[in-house]
Amino acid sequence: MARASKTITGVALIAALSLAAAPAWADWNQNHDEANRQRAMNDMRATQAANDRRSNDAAMARQRDVDRSSSSGSSSSGSGSSSSGSATSSIYNGGGSSTNSGPQSVVATYYVRETDEQVVARIVKQAGQGDVESQYKAGVFYYTGVGIGRDDVKARQWFGEAARQGHAISAGQYGYMLHYGKGGPVDDAQALAYTRQAAEKGDVFGQSMYALFVLMADYQSGARQDMTQAVGFAVRAADAGDAPAQALLGTTVYFFGATGVAPDNPKALKYLEMAVAQDNAMAMQQLGKWYYFGWDGVVRDEIRGAKLIQQAATLGDASAMTQLGKFYLTGIGGVGQDDVKGVDLIKRAAELNDAEAMATLGLIYLNGMAGQSRNEAEALRLVKASAEYGDPSGMSLYAGVLYDGLITPKDMPKVIAYAGRAAEAGDGDAQVMLGKLYYFGDGVEKDIVQATRWFKRAADQGHAEGVAIMQEPDIAAVARTL
Repeated sequence: MARASKTITGVALIAALSLAAAPAWADWNQNHDEANRQRAMNDMRATQAANDRRSNDAAMARQRDVDRSSSSGSSSSGSGSSSSGSATSSIYNGGGSSTNSGPQSVVATYYVRETDEQVVARIVKQAGQGDVESQYKAGVFYYTGVGIGRDDVKARQWFGEAARQGHAISAGQYGYMLHYGKGGPVDDAQALAYTRQAAEKGDVFGQSMYALFVLMADYQSGARQDMTQAVGFAVRAADAGDAPAQALLGTTVYFFGATGVAPDNPKALKYLEMAVAQDNAMAMQQLGKWYYFGWDGVVRDEIRGAKLIQQAATLGDASAMTQLGKFYLTGIGGVGQDDVKGVDLIKRAAELNDAEAMATLGLIYLNGMAGQSRNEAEALRLVKASAEYGDPSGMSLYAGVLYDGLITPKDMPKVIAYAGRAAEAGDGDAQVMLGKLYYFGDGVEKDIVQATRWFKRAADQGHAEGVAIMQEPDIAAVARTL
């Protein structure tokens, strides 16, 4: 293999540099490959907690509106509409039921104005006596801080009490707090149980959160499971107007295809557009990339795509920050070249645990790029974290660093493990790296057939070195036998 260098680390670092520099954006040039699915899931993990808190706040605000307008409030939707907190006494009267309205307690035929503290004290007393509606209301008071200070511990306590009595809205809120460790320890198993309870009783927020939690469990465990029921709940929530459910369907479910659910671009586009109309940041960045790169189902529109990515970044979506940061580093996307803005955005995304941002920033520090000084210790921390989160480029880069052995001890078993995972996820750099390891018998048993398979996978997705290696006579000869 005369024309193909044996150097592994150099290949990894130069190829990873394309994350920040290549205008072709090879890491997003196919819309259904595993690498992109991994990035979408990592983005969801990085930003969904914040997004869910916003949607949960909106759910609570909407529920207060329902209570104020004398409705029974049978579901809690995470729609994008949010209202500011009103005085406690303007929400609940003395009857202890969310079907009542007004700030007053009824005493005979007289209306007596209550202070916020009196309302809270009365509701909490009724909650302690086992009244399920009061338990739910107490949870709302403490979660939102309406009329009192916000207290997640007490909110979780009262939502839990109501949920254990079968209160659907409370079950959804309690499950959310269990999943994210709000007001107490994380308990994923109970979070699934309570959000499912809420979902089965028709609570929109519960349906949305249950679908999300099942999908995240599927992704994090690697034990792929049937998503059919969870997707069904997500569809019901999305069609009822829940923006997080719409974003979930438009990104990871119908775009990439969840287990048991085939990819469906028209459905993905429909739900993304619905979520974008409600200012959902995750949907904005996904739809923005779709238009910017001209993926299947849309006419390429770089202007609209870049605008959506910018809007999503402004709203705090980590993946959008990373993408916008790359735009600034390269001067594409209509923003102009600006290393300071580019690095700042990528740093902010990395602080939100966006795995792609970590890999990109780690690469910048490794090479002293974009006006940054070399910082090998920080680079190693970031690249390792990205790899552990499962980002394909991060795993590929970390494998190269481990192979090189200059800033961390050489570790061939880990090199092979991380390069293999990245290669399986569709990372072309890792595929070439793994092919070379097999071709030269470096850390693995020499196997030119296996090497050729990996070179071919890289070449098939347009990886420049993979294409060049496939022209080597010995590799081409083996390829003809495959």
